[in-house]
Amino acid sequence: EIGIGILANLSCQQKIGHEILLDSELLTGVVNLMSSEDSQTIIQIVRLLDNLIHYSDNKSYHYSKNKSCSSLLDDEALWMSVAFILENSLKEELLIGSAKLLENLTRHMKHD
Repeated sequence: EIGIGILANLSCQQKIGHEILLDSELLTGVVNLMSSEDSQTIIQIVRLLDNLIHYSDNKSYHYSKNKSCSSLLDDEALWMSVAFILENSLKEELLIGSAKLLENLTRHMKHD
């Protein structure tokens, strides 16, 4: 939870966010952690992914066409995890974060 939270904070920095998006193994690992039973960890994962997707739309970040970002958008496990959270969670913070992530994912797809 703490490590993912730190990554989420760091992902707001242009260079670090870009490097995270380039690391497909890290992104796969992060998405796989969404199946964790620890809601606080999932909240941090959702925040990290939301930051990455949100900032990928920012022209100053220059990675909206990044293959890793596209592969993240195409990751079925991510979509399934978000859907599962929205269908089954009772934690308000997790539901709000997941809805925000879903909004950013779908908005990003509309731009591509």
